[in-house]
Amino acid sequence: MPVEHSSLPLLGLAVLSGLGFGALGIAYRLGQAKGLSPAHIAFAIGVAGSAVFGSRALGTLRPAPAPLWVFGVAFGATQYLVVRLIKPALARGPLSALWCAVNLGFIVAVLYSRLFLSERPSVAQYVGIAAAAACVVIASLGQQGDNSRDGLLLLRDRAAYGFMLTLILALNGLSPVFIKYLNAQPFGAGQTYLSAFTDLYYLLFYGSFAVLTAADLAISGGMTIAIRGISGPGALGALGSVVGLWAWARASDLPAAVVFTVTSVVSIAVAAVVSVVAFRERASVAWYATIGLAALAVVLTAWR
Repeated sequence: MPVEHSSLPLLGLAVLSGLGFGALGIAYRLGQAKGLSPAHIAFAIGVAGSAVFGSRALGTLRPAPAPLWVFGVAFGATQYLVVRLIKPALARGPLSALWCAVNLGFIVAVLYSRLFLSERPSVAQYVGIAAAAACVVIASLGQQGDNSRDGLLLLRDRAAYGFMLTLILALNGLSPVFIKYLNAQPFGAGQTYLSAFTDLYYLLFYGSFAVLTAADLAISGGMTIAIRGISGPGALGALGSVVGLWAWARASDLPAAVVFTVTSVVSIAVAAVVSVVAFRERASVAWYATIGLAALAVVLTAWR
């Protein structure tokens, strides 16, 4: 049966979250065209997110539980590591597999919720998860990567590349796990750690993310470029990230098999559509398959 009527607003927030993260991916691509590295865009995101959620959190300061502080900083640290791994991974292999690893992180949260939060996806939702995984793989095959070195890669480079992709998938999958955990811990009447301290949690994330990327850029000598990059791609990335995470937290009452799958496939679909409409990429068979599987995954995961 379809998702309950009372859950439709949460499903809408999951879609909104996917739209935000789709905009974030577009920002990274625009930045690449302007000579900005992922760290430059990440720094802009960290600064803007800290300003937005800092202004909100400072107005409602109260003692927060220790896990919220730990996971907030850990969120920023893991996302910084993902950003740091992107460049060396691309130096060892094609973009297509990297794109796949980044977007399959939602599976980690689904497994966590199944094992530790007693969430039981329906048969339709399992099929939806499979459709989402297929959507991610096909979307990755449609990406244009530099495959010129494929035949020349040494065995150790291939092993290092595979390890990096696995690490990126695991690190990216920790973000929704943190959210599901915090949203499962009660705090007062009708609240959880996450609902009571959403703004503080995101301030901790963006603050630690900004500090780590700033230190990285300062050491590498790229801080001047990062400051200029806040406009344009940086602003789009910041907007997409803030909107995406804000909606993500509020939709997290839904089962992980719904909210994170929907968010991932909507993000992929947005990137695919914009690539054809704005970047003039050819609408290939893989492109149509991506859009079709994304729509199928959203419909199936919204069923109980």
